[in-house]
Amino acid sequence: MNRHIKLDSDQSGIASILVTIIMMIIVSLIVLGFGQLSNREQSEALDRQLSTQAFYAAESGVNDATAAVSNFLVNNPGGTISPSKTCEPPSPYITGTDTTLLPNRGSNSTVLAYTCLLVTPTPSTLVYADIKLNQSQIIYIDPGSGSFSQLMFSWQDSSGLPPQARYNCNPDATDPTGFPPTASWGPACGAGVLRIDVVPATGLNAFTQDNVYFLYPASGPENGYGRGNLASSPNGSVLKASCYTGNSDGQTMPESCNLRLKGLDGGAYYLRVLPIYDSQSLTISSPDPTDVSKLSGTFNGDQIQVDSTGRAGTVLRRIRAYVPIQPSGSYPDFAIQSTTSICKEFDYIPGSSTPVPPPPGISYYGTDGCAYP
Repeated sequence: MNRHIKLDSDQSGIASILVTIIMMIIVSLIVLGFGQLSNREQSEALDRQLSTQAFYAAESGVNDATAAVSNFLVNNPGGTISPSKTCEPPSPYITGTDTTLLPNRGSNSTVLAYTCLLVTPTPSTLVYADIKLNQSQIIYIDPGSGSFSQLMFSWQDSSGLPPQARYNCNPDATDPTGFPPTASWGPACGAGVLRIDVVPATGLNAFTQDNVYFLYPASGPENGYGRGNLASSPNGSVLKASCYTGNSDGQTMPESCNLRLKGLDGGAYYLRVLPIYDSQSLTISSPDPTDVSKLSGTFNGDQIQVDSTGRAGTVLRRIRAYVPIQPSGSYPDFAIQSTTSICKEFDYIPGSSTPVPPPPGISYYGTDGCAYP
């Protein structure tokens, strides 16, 4: 007797199993993706936090170097500031127990410190990030053992340049020595005017060789510059600078507006810089006489350059600061300043040390400084 067994070939449940497996795979991939995104966000947040901490550590280095230089100048007036040219201790700015500020570089991932501190007492440029509107910046120009025959002034609006600035706010065409009113000096001007007083720092020539120039922005080619000359540009001249948004020469012309002033006698000068129309950032350098894209000489006695690297964990931040070494307000804007009205008379005879007698009609000077008949 033969038996026939019938096998049931119904496979309708297979599809459900396949769909479930595919859905599990998709959900797993989504979960893994979200997990990776979460880890990435956490890593980025940690990097931002470490970057901020590294920046503050680098700022601490700048502050320590500034304090060390200030203390040195107080205790050694006129002394020579020591440079720091290497990141490795010993350093003139990290001494004694302060060497703990440089622990285990490259091996300890938890360290928070500044790991490199470089100090240049005689920088090749002077940088002023924000000279306020209608507030003078007194600058001491001293080539030290060298000499300057020319200076490059590079400036722009310290609040940021407008896009596609046209630099078309020139002096009034009807009055070459005049300027538009403040209300007419709009964003299209791109930069403000600089008033530059150039005064020799030594000798009685300061009274007879004080030159005042007004540097105004005008459109020009990339890396172009205007021209002026102490020997030939009359006192009070309005000098046309060359401005271009996006200059690529980062040494002598890092800002958008540039003017080269020649005719310096190689000695020391005082500059009084006064922004007109808007606050300005300014860089001063001495370009090479044969190639203005190269620097020539260094500045002594006005700023030091501090290059500090901070570290937080595995993150490094490097900052460069130009720190003034002259006390704030050490130089007045003018020879005589007063908050009230004064009576004054000033006489000067070049080459003479004899007191100037009262002018005709004046018999004596009172104790209040005023002349009386």
